[in-house]
Amino acid sequence: MWVCPPPGNPEYVKQYKLMPKQIKHILLAFFVVLAFSAGAQQTRTVVATGDAYGKDVDVTRADALQKAKQNALLEAGVKETISSMASIIFSGEGTDMKHVQNELAIIELDGRMTMKSEPEYTTEVVGDLLHVTAKIYAAVLVEDETVDPAFGLKVEGMRSVYRDGERMEFTITPYGNDSYIRIFWFDGTPGMQQEGALMYPDAGGRYKDAVFVEGKEYLFPKLPETHSNGRPTRVTMRKESGTAVENCVVWVVALKNKVPYDVPCTYSEFLKWLHSIPAAERVVRYQPVTIIGN
Repeated sequence: MWVCPPPGNPEYVKQYKLMPKQIKHILLAFFVVLAFSAGAQQTRTVVATGDAYGKDVDVTRADALQKAKQNALLEAGVKETISSMASIIFSGEGTDMKHVQNELAIIELDGRMTMKSEPEYTTEVVGDLLHVTAKIYAAVLVEDETVDPAFGLKVEGMRSVYRDGERMEFTITPYGNDSYIRIFWFDGTPGMQQEGALMYPDAGGRYKDAVFVEGKEYLFPKLPETHSNGRPTRVTMRKESGTAVENCVVWVVALKNKVPYDVPCTYSEFLKWLHSIPAAERVVRYQPVTIIGN
């Protein structure tokens, strides 16, 4: 969790529940540019299938459904996604990185499509394994590939590992365009309803939704009075559970235009909001963060 005293009441602490599921030793020391195919949106309805082998029927069905969704993206013409970029980033980095890759893939698949009906499954026994085929009918969000290569975002100083009680600070510098910034914090509960929080600008009135000037470096959370209410602000990392580590993912989004985030803060709603903005008008960075006990 991150803990940040709200304005006007230093004794009160607002807490955000983060990552009950453990992903040990995430040590990414860099930010990643998410390669969202984007531009003008359209929806294509496709039929796709996926196959999987296994011994447990529920697990094998889930694997087959995941492959059917991946094939649905290909059928619809989606060329590059979070999951394809994650495959490049996380390949060969061990089981923990593979877990992050898989979760990002699931998030992206579900965020891009709407199931038109319940999946259809067929099952046959092959030796001592089950062979399951999943068939889906889905409406897939497809966007034209139009980006602004001059529009960029540099985020520095955020560590991938913090000890319980340490404070988080990092700098934000937009390039190529004056920008509006959105900072999100998401936990790692499986599925599209993962809980999150909008750290900047927050609904509690701690910050102002002001322009970040192109080429100028800003320190978060100690933003100038043009962007905050002027009261001292800090982000303290707190480990909520009794386990050895807790994890989350921090996302930083730069926008050319002032697009408010006014929907529930779940991965599902976040991805819908993000995909509604043309790629030429947004840049995204994310980083997994681990909180460890003292």
